[in-house]
Amino acid sequence: MKHKYLKLTLMLCTALCLGLTSCGAIENDINKESNVNKESNVNKENDSLKIEQEEIAVRPLGIYTGEYSEQEWSQTDNKMLAGVIYPIFGLEKTCAIDYPNLAKALSDLSEQKKSDAMEEYEDMILTAQDELLYNLEYFNGLTTENTVTVRRSDTNVTSLLFHYYSYQGGAHGNYGYGSANYNSQTGQQIKLEDVISNTNKLSDLVEKHLYEVYDTEAFYENIDLKTYFLEEKNQITWTLDYNGITFYFNPYEIAPYAAGTFIITLTYDEYPDLFEGKYIEVPKNYAIEISDNTIYHYDLNGDGDAEQLSIWKRADENYECNQICINIDEQIIEDDLSAFDMDVVLVHLADDKNYLYVESTSENDYKILTVYDLSKGIAVKIDSVAGGFYTSVLDEEKYVTVKLIITNPEEFLLDTYTDLLSTVHGHKIYSVGKNGLPVSEDELYVFDSEYIFTLLQSLEVEVVNEESGKITGKKIIDAGTRVVYWRTDNESVADLKLPDGTIGRIILDSGEWPRTINNVPIEEIFDNLLFAG
Repeated sequence: MKHKYLKLTLMLCTALCLGLTSCGAIENDINKESNVNKESNVNKENDSLKIEQEEIAVRPLGIYTGEYSEQEWSQTDNKMLAGVIYPIFGLEKTCAIDYPNLAKALSDLSEQKKSDAMEEYEDMILTAQDELLYNLEYFNGLTTENTVTVRRSDTNVTSLLFHYYSYQGGAHGNYGYGSANYNSQTGQQIKLEDVISNTNKLSDLVEKHLYEVYDTEAFYENIDLKTYFLEEKNQITWTLDYNGITFYFNPYEIAPYAAGTFIITLTYDEYPDLFEGKYIEVPKNYAIEISDNTIYHYDLNGDGDAEQLSIWKRADENYECNQICINIDEQIIEDDLSAFDMDVVLVHLADDKNYLYVESTSENDYKILTVYDLSKGIAVKIDSVAGGFYTSVLDEEKYVTVKLIITNPEEFLLDTYTDLLSTVHGHKIYSVGKNGLPVSEDELYVFDSEYIFTLLQSLEVEVVNEESGKITGKKIIDAGTRVVYWRTDNESVADLKLPDGTIGRIILDSGEWPRTINNVPIEEIFDNLLFAG
């Protein structure tokens, strides 16, 4: 079987309709002509200073992430020869316009990850074909996997953590972490010595925290981190996070394979003199993706000390994520999800409130977002709402998607299934409300894709001004006209884009099935309607 893979480029990804949230650009209504003569020079200077301070404030940036996978099978033996997964990522569209250097750096890195993975994949296929000839019974396929988590994404720093796994035969595979850290303004990679003012002190602090957090018997005898940080500094895996710098030690680096990986964080609060000042400036509000089975350290209750946070999922015979387990300093909360997959985001607000946003995905890609309050140092479930993080499809046939994980709690996209006129995904702009749940000022869900229906009979619609949202009149649309289903409140209102560019609004009676418009079933009015279930 000839193997295939998508030729996805980051130019394609960047061109997606992801420019729906602001990149933090502040529009200031200043120097209006009517006010010029009313303001004193002092007031003008104060306003200019205030504006300048607002403009230089550190703000979150949006980054989309996803992955591409491919497998090569032997049809003769019905065995997988090789499998590959590599990450897709890039700067959200409006942010890419404002930060072109970073956009290019991320694009180049994503393409490099793809190139490296596909080169390894080609080699694995050849190796697997040879191995299959003499080891048919026990051969289970070769794999290489690499995924990405955004550890920090703001106008100062962008920090990516890569999770890799590779099985090339033998007793076990190999796994671990990699990282890339960028100056968001210049797009240049940040070196460890750019961040840490005293690298000589660094190894002692790292060793101190390793022995505090982990069992000392796990390490190699007499580990020499001073030499390690001196000789291997370009190979060290680290990310610059919102709360500090985190170091990741892979199998074999400071302990045997069986001991696993080791992760420790040196926080800005605990060691303020260790860091260069500009890198510890972070947004007041931010959100960060949390990987399962990984230990993190955050001050969740605002007492100045970091709590140990870890999250994992339990599976059963039906679901990969039957339960989520949230562990804060050995206080474990378990909650049922009954889902096939989950994504988790830690949301931090300026008032030291911390929430966990857990997206669980079940049958038909139906998403539920469950919110937990972490602010008292223990996970307390608030509620669940329909919907999840904004997702865009790159390739319908292979269902390759990218997701815009929340980075800015003040403005983010969520999407959900709507089923008023058909079952389709719609999205709104949200922010974190006072009770921790997402709230939106938008009344209507908007669709990315074009859902085109044909009128089976004439239909009267209300004409809506797109900018003001006000009704400006009515018109009759003839039978046979093709209209685009554009947005809905998912209760009774559906807006259609008409061939002449105007917006036509219809009101449905959705109380009973079948749904009707003026007592006429919608299946008698529209062709190509599609409902799930």
